[in-house]
Amino acid sequence: MLASLGVASAQVLLACGAPARQVRRRSADVHPEVRTWLHDAVATLRGAGFAGVHVLAVSSQRTLAAIDVLGAGVARSQHDGLVLTVHDRDGATREQVTNDLTRDGIMAAVKVLAGDAKAASVDFGRAPAAPAPLKPDPELMSDGEILARVGALAARDSALSSRIVYASALMDIDDARVWSVAPGRDLHQRLVRVRRSISRVAWNGTRPVVSEATRAWSGGLDAQDLEDAEIVAAKEAALTLIDDPAAPQAYGGFAFDDAGESPAPVTLIDRGQIVGRVDRVLRPGHVGRRVVGASHVRMAAGTTELDQLLDDGFVLEGPLGTTIDPGSDRIVIACARARERAGGKRTGRMFADIELVGELSKLLASITAVSKQTQAFGMRDEIDGQPRWRSIEVPAVRGHGSLRARRRPA
Repeated sequence: MLASLGVASAQVLLACGAPARQVRRRSADVHPEVRTWLHDAVATLRGAGFAGVHVLAVSSQRTLAAIDVLGAGVARSQHDGLVLTVHDRDGATREQVTNDLTRDGIMAAVKVLAGDAKAASVDFGRAPAAPAPLKPDPELMSDGEILARVGALAARDSALSSRIVYASALMDIDDARVWSVAPGRDLHQRLVRVRRSISRVAWNGTRPVVSEATRAWSGGLDAQDLEDAEIVAAKEAALTLIDDPAAPQAYGGFAFDDAGESPAPVTLIDRGQIVGRVDRVLRPGHVGRRVVGASHVRMAAGTTELDQLLDDGFVLEGPLGTTIDPGSDRIVIACARARERAGGKRTGRMFADIELVGELSKLLASITAVSKQTQAFGMRDEIDGQPRWRSIEVPAVRGHGSLRARRRPA
């Protein structure tokens, strides 16, 4: 039943309740000589005569904690990775990848590209500052301490009724240390990405309705919190769109990309016109295949207070997916529910599993107001088994469109 509703129990999230492999990477487990070994790798590759050399390394741990009516648990996993990138003098690019961050593992990967070349003298510039300490530090927390936070999140919902048939709370922590080393460049960052969410399944008449409240950010474990009444708002577009990975606490943000470049904001759309494109080099899990894409997309806020945005109509909540036909401009936005409003107040009527349909150009042209308030959402998916982190910060919008019952695939 849970699978049919699009939710999963804590036991499903944590490998069907099987005992999690206890992997805990503490800061002391990251060898203090990693930077020295990376310097040696760059020097050896430079000694082999390559015109360009870049070394990217990551040591990452994921902690997933969940509590629901069926049980509770914490699962931890860890991976290390190294990507050596060299450019021949004729412009060709070669890469070597390994998951061994020991000295022997790094130099074995170097030997594949450089053979028995001798190290050259390389100036790496100023040494990077150590990442700021976190309090509390996820690396130092026990399973019990993390579960206590998830339990506190679950207990804050004091409005559970007899219509609630399933409830869960989850905390997802990705903690990565990333090094980017090249001639004249020596960078180090620690990226702690946190997602907190609550899922509820309730009966509405004879139909189940799934609702989720979520909050995602980058930074300290308690840097943000989930409000009791917070729900996922509609994902829509405003007039100005910016990819800004340097935004404070952005879930998809970073101090430098996986090519070692700074995260300068890029304006993609300005006043409805396409003015820029994203060409950042990102790697899933920092060591996966090179991809070009946005990291933290920020849409400009408007001038209308959120509670004044709609008098009569429907508030769409819980985005489930969007389908666009580029040939016809047809768009279908699936949402978990639509709440009716009349006279600026809720009527109490709610419709589950609905779709907003129409032509994308007409839907965008119908927008007549944009809220001052924005909300950020974090998205975590995987490519070839490596995590990809993205986020979007959007206001609510008022527009016109057609609603219908959601059409599920046969």
